[in-house]
Amino acid sequence: EQWLNDRERSLEIRLRLPRLIRMIGTQRAAEVLLFSNIQDDAFLRYRIALALSGMRSNPNIRFNRQWTLEAVERRLESYRYYRPIYQRLRTFLAPDVIVLRALWERLEQNLEIIFRLLGLIYPHRTMMNVFYKLQSRHQPDWADALELLENILEHEMRQSLFPLLETHRHLCQLPEN
Repeated sequence: EQWLNDRERSLEIRLRLPRLIRMIGTQRAAEVLLFSNIQDDAFLRYRIALALSGMRSNPNIRFNRQWTLEAVERRLESYRYYRPIYQRLRTFLAPDVIVLRALWERLEQNLEIIFRLLGLIYPHRTMMNVFYKLQSRHQPDWADALELLENILEHEMRQSLFPLLETHRHLCQLPEN
């Protein structure tokens, strides 16, 4: 836990820790990952989300709902931070410019982490199916995904997530319903 949260340690070492902690597979290991340093390297946060997602099938692990929802909200905020930067640059730069690709990947990464985290407190397979439907860029898949989310998520989470998804659809240049 100390090494994972110690920014003085090499990032290369810290990037390997989430997988190791996941393999420990205890409630405490899940808490170490879920309660890890929230202001850290984006790729490390992604690795932590993957590790948490890999732990969710252990019936002995219970994920703190409040902390998980707060983690989701932080990823929503991160998405909201990068989106206007991407949108502004997209108007001036060619689509294949590396900075645009990097920003797009950061947006997509935040979106994936959101669904992986939601999969800790909602049915994981369902959350990941929704995420993959949103990745398809096919309008009927988006409609199905949004309908499914509307029936699963609580009102507050829908209020936070749906506007972001609508914006993401626009960024993907999908037609409106």
